[in-house]
Amino acid sequence: MKLVIIDDDFQFATAMKNDLLIHFCKYDEDVEIDIIDDNYFNLINANQYLFYFIDIDLNNINGYDLANRIKQNQKNCYIIFVSSHNDLIHDSYNLRAYYFIRKTSYKKDLNIFYSIVDQEFQNNDTFIDLNYKMSRTQISLNQIIYLESQDHKIKIVTVNGMHFDNRTLKAWAQLLPDDKFIQIHRSFIINIDHLTSYRKGHLIMVNNEDLVIGRVYKNKFDQFYQEYLLK
Repeated sequence: MKLVIIDDDFQFATAMKNDLLIHFCKYDEDVEIDIIDDNYFNLINANQYLFYFIDIDLNNINGYDLANRIKQNQKNCYIIFVSSHNDLIHDSYNLRAYYFIRKTSYKKDLNIFYSIVDQEFQNNDTFIDLNYKMSRTQISLNQIIYLESQDHKIKIVTVNGMHFDNRTLKAWAQLLPDDKFIQIHRSFIINIDHLTSYRKGHLIMVNNEDLVIGRVYKNKFDQFYQEYLLK
């Protein structure tokens, strides 16, 4: 799991990073949190973070504008605005922010945020144990970008990196929720939530990988994709 704090107050951002690490480690012991205090536009097409903590009063750019541009490229991320200006909280609701943390009530708001995100993870996410070469690890199904069958193993590409599992692709197809995951090739299953574009049989995923739909899977995928867009 990857988070980013976008704030030109480096001292505050560092303190926030330490607080977030303590909480999010219970979901992913390898959680990574970056601090960005410049070159904000590089984040727009990054497609690598699940949570964005954005200070509204950034140098040279409005935090609302930055959030809008990030959301256009990454629909499934969580935007949390951070500001010392309490009167801006109502504007953040108009932008459908996940939460608003006031620097003047930092600890109180952060604890409320923890309660909300804990409930979100418990209700909407499923974690699964992987077993490969006597090694066991746990991943979130929501963070899977795609699965690929390779010889006698499955490669699982997630927003945080790569994993392997001993099960077959057929076994995974039966395990995964069919409202998000669909097979596009005899060797590939994708998570539609991490698809950024689809054109002429090519699927561009959030990690910029280009996957090609197998001919026998195309009609079923087209129907699945249209239904997904209507949700």
